[in-house]
Amino acid sequence: MKIYSNNHKLLIIIAVFAVGTAIMYSKKDTQINKRSETVSQIIQKQFSIYPEMKIQDLYKFIHQAALGSEHAVKNFSSAKKWMEEELAGMNTFYHNELYDTLTSGGSLVRVNLRPYLKLGYDPELIVNAFIETANNYKGSVDTLKYFWSLAIKLADGGDIPLNKSEMVSFFKEKEAQGFPAVHHSELYNNLYHPAYRVVANEYLGFLKK
Repeated sequence: MKIYSNNHKLLIIIAVFAVGTAIMYSKKDTQINKRSETVSQIIQKQFSIYPEMKIQDLYKFIHQAALGSEHAVKNFSSAKKWMEEELAGMNTFYHNELYDTLTSGGSLVRVNLRPYLKLGYDPELIVNAFIETANNYKGSVDTLKYFWSLAIKLADGGDIPLNKSEMVSFFKEKEAQGFPAVHHSELYNNLYHPAYRVVANEYLGFLKK
């Protein structure tokens, strides 16, 4: 029988710990890379659906993906009235999917109102889901910066039709302003007639996606 000294035992323990740590961090890196790829794919999909997106439209998308709804909503009546006014003036000729995914895993989505109504869903349910999201979803500026860095890599590689330098300048300007929410570009509005609500998936149990 072979007997190991205390020093040998210590070396074995250190070696096992080192291998375990390496595996742990390898898995962590893989998870981060997968997340990066997924976010990048989501951004690219937006350009495949809305090819005339401008920098401010992408910023709006990423702002919503990172921070959720643009502001808290305390009054159901006002949110409902806003919905009713938007529906009354909505262009029904543009067709889009029921929702656009904002985040990897689909924790946040833009629910598009045209297909939502055509499928017969109750407007009050989406108002409630929107309010719950606006009041309870907690995003982060670090996530916003991270998502934007991925978008810049896509632009730099020619994977989205935006100018990298202009994107960097735009983001610096918004950072100096405290990362405010923005409106869609005039071109985006004219071409795609956006009508949606940003909602966390956890409040969409009634929705058949």
